[in-house]
Amino acid sequence: MSLSLEILEKAKNGDMNAFEELVREHQSYVYNIIYRMIGNKEDSMDLLQDTFLKAFIYLKKFRGESSIKTWLYKIAYNTTLDYIKRNRSKDTVYVEYIRTLEAEDIIGNRFIKEVILNEIQKLPFEYRSVLVLRDLEGMDYKEISQITNLSLGTVKSRLFRARKILKERLQKIPDFMQNIGERG
Repeated sequence: MSLSLEILEKAKNGDMNAFEELVREHQSYVYNIIYRMIGNKEDSMDLLQDTFLKAFIYLKKFRGESSIKTWLYKIAYNTTLDYIKRNRSKDTVYVEYIRTLEAEDIIGNRFIKEVILNEIQKLPFEYRSVLVLRDLEGMDYKEISQITNLSLGTVKSRLFRARKILKERLQKIPDFMQNIGERG
């Protein structure tokens, strides 16, 4: 039995130190998922705590049909989805997310990063969530399907649609930049 499976089994049997080790191992990944979906640090921290509380409560029901990481992401996804449904009218701020963007080397201009990230935040949740999971978190389609309870076909079509909408919106950026240059 590998060390992480041993820790998981100990946690399932009520060992708090083992559970705390699982939290330490996965909290930054889970936080990034949540933060990239809602773009607010304080609410993301609250949702992170909610996610691990639910994980603790339901850990004994974890059957190992997926990795512990995928299972935690699913809990985080559902917790975040519930939050978004409760707070639809609440406007979220997404600009802070720029500091965590892993594609920073690809996109050199800070302003362009802000525009891109703001456009991602404006996507409907069903598109934004699969885009974040696939393009920003690097998950494969099967993991996304498990996390979201969507079929592979639905995941792929939502990702295609999200990328298409984002591309259409981002194609307007050069026009915007040109207009700024003409005024300056």
